[in-house]
Amino acid sequence: MIHRNHKKMHLRGVLPPASAGSVVVLLAVLALAYLWVGSCAEKLGRAIKGLEIEQAGLRQRLSVEEAKWAEMKSIGNLERALQHFGLAMTPPRPGQVVRLRGRFYDGWMDSAPAGASLAGEPARRP
Repeated sequence: MIHRNHKKMHLRGVLPPASAGSVVVLLAVLALAYLWVGSCAEKLGRAIKGLEIEQAGLRQRLSVEEAKWAEMKSIGNLERALQHFGLAMTPPRPGQVVRLRGRFYDGWMDSAPAGASLAGEPARRP
């Protein structure tokens, strides 16, 4: 009589094929990758929100400082400061004004008098 090995047949029927196992592993890896990307996105979102809150605070602080600076530059405050420190200032005469030229100053020279000097010398009158 021929003896058959029934154990091998029984085990093959119970175990899933190798391709089904690889699909399950692939799905598990994809699920973990999805969770990891989601957590990274959530962490970045919290960081961005914190930076936006900080930016809003800095913008508010900037507007307060600009308002203070504008108030300090007002004519009345400047005159009071001049009197407080005992300074007597008058506006410059046209010959005392120095006009700068160059790439940085383009557009500022539209109203400059003809012959304005670069070296700090008074402008020559024609």
